[in-house]
Amino acid sequence: MSAAAIETTPRMAFRMRSVDLHWDLLAQLSFCVVPAMAAVFVARPLVGAQYTLGALLLVLAYHVIRRDRFAFGGIVLGSLPVLDLMRGLFFYYGVIALLAGTCLMWMALSPTRLAHLWQDKAWRWMTIGLIVFWWLSVLLTGSYTTNLRSFEVILTSACVVLVAERRSYLATALVGMVISAAALGFGLLPYGERLGMGVIGDTSIGNPILLGMPCALLVVLSLSDSGRWMLLERRLFLRIVVCITVAELLILSGSRGSWIAALTGLTPLLLFKRQDRKILLIAVALVGVVATMWLTTARGQKVAQQFEKTVDTDRSLANRTSGRSVQWSVLPLVFAESPIWGWGPGSGKDVAAIYTGRHLAWHALYLQMIGETGLIGASFLLLFLGVLIFRGFQHWRTCQEIAPLASILTYLVVAGSVSGLDAISGVFVGIALLAGDISPRIVLAQRRVITGRAA
Repeated sequence: MSAAAIETTPRMAFRMRSVDLHWDLLAQLSFCVVPAMAAVFVARPLVGAQYTLGALLLVLAYHVIRRDRFAFGGIVLGSLPVLDLMRGLFFYYGVIALLAGTCLMWMALSPTRLAHLWQDKAWRWMTIGLIVFWWLSVLLTGSYTTNLRSFEVILTSACVVLVAERRSYLATALVGMVISAAALGFGLLPYGERLGMGVIGDTSIGNPILLGMPCALLVVLSLSDSGRWMLLERRLFLRIVVCITVAELLILSGSRGSWIAALTGLTPLLLFKRQDRKILLIAVALVGVVATMWLTTARGQKVAQQFEKTVDTDRSLANRTSGRSVQWSVLPLVFAESPIWGWGPGSGKDVAAIYTGRHLAWHALYLQMIGETGLIGASFLLLFLGVLIFRGFQHWRTCQEIAPLASILTYLVVAGSVSGLDAISGVFVGIALLAGDISPRIVLAQRRVITGRAA
């Protein structure tokens, strides 16, 4: 019998403890990210970046020796918010390397599980499509780094599905992301106008979206399905603390796209999950109280200014959307020039410069796919997202779990304001992919264990 079966088989309930968080892994993760962000707090960002990677390699080597692929994957997923921040300072492709290392652990220790993942048609065709997209980008631009971050979505979504074979490790990874996000917010608190970014001496670090995106996901998951995805369903106080923490970080990030994404993800809870509405309303009230207190501080006033920029009708739309509306406005012209196959993978910045006058990448996944791959790529993207929405809805009807549907709906909004091809986006996609033939069996088995123990 596999370890996963032992963890979830009802007959074994009397012989084992309830499924719980792995507190030792959370301590190891804190060892990797908290001192690193403390170094950022005291204006030593490069030291923090080097410490993050060094500490992670040390901890992960320990789990390689123990042949514990679940602990390895949980640590990598939990550290993603800090890794995303630090990559600009030291070893940019460290995120891809660590995610690939997780998949290699499964390849060496549980190849049949990877084969099972390949049987998921949604993940398989996403993987094939993104690899082809990257390969064509290399051929057309001559640089292997063009659209290389597409692999982050492939690898992260795979890691989420693989780690979710044991729900306790997925929950630990998600709580680890809360720790990482909180450490990130603390480290950058003295710098910048919006939490998640700052200028430390001559070094510019971060972006509000790096804090806003994971916090949007964590807010949704902490409120979904009674907190079961973080194993907080029987820890109401801790669940409220987690929710308030990530919600306040989300607000202080000033990332308006992340605000809208979180609200979108919470909408199905209001519509379909009556048992989650009460805690949602309580959380909103508590977050409102804390946010009101923050508004009396200098940091809170800067967040209020971000909100005013969005709703101020005296400002131009381009100004209120940080130039994103300009890219959307020229999209019909870009599309008309090459509607079938687009301008070619990797052409984003050059095409945007022609039509907007600014040599910047497309600000949204939809813009990038339409501009670079035309109707062919955009159709594949919309089909993939549609499949995940359908699977999420079917999962809710079958298992009464709303998180996969809420996750993909949140991602729909995220992809409208950022590239959507990064590690955190891969977590959104991975949670949505769990609405397949694996998650229902594990979740229902876990419920029966808890019920059996209660009886």
